[in-house]
Amino acid sequence: MLVIKFGVLASSVDHLLAGQLRDSFYFDIHLVTVGMMSAILMALVLAAVMAAQQIVQAASVPTIRLQRTKAPPDLPLADGHMWHMFLSHIWSTGQDQCATIKRQLRIMLPGASVFLDVDNLKSIDALEEYVAQSSVVMIFASKGYFQSKSKRHAATVHAHPKAASDVG
Repeated sequence: MLVIKFGVLASSVDHLLAGQLRDSFYFDIHLVTVGMMSAILMALVLAAVMAAQQIVQAASVPTIRLQRTKAPPDLPLADGHMWHMFLSHIWSTGQDQCATIKRQLRIMLPGASVFLDVDNLKSIDALEEYVAQSSVVMIFASKGYFQSKSKRHAATVHAHPKAASDVG
């Protein structure tokens, strides 16, 4: 659209321009159009190549599959459970590692629901509920973990829910 308007403007003042200026402002509309179309076509081809590369990379990511059917496993949750795994860690020494564990589990086991406080915690007061709604609690026992009262309590809630509520 801009090229067409520039062409109209140049045509309307053409008779006012001297020969040297006319040569300076002249452009071939067909050449510009072909150039623009070529640039658009190259951008589309580049986008298609990048999309194909991402599809190939996604297909080559290892996932856990059943040996007999080659299908990903069905991951049902028990009644009252919302999470397959609760990642329990101490922020200062285990946050990054647990984020990596969650990310890798989600890649290798699509459909797995993994609780990680930084992603899923809405209220620290509901920590016991999150643990109780988890099928498995994985304790990332890094430095300082067992000195944390809340982490010991979270482990007790999962291992002995009745005892934890009596202490709680």
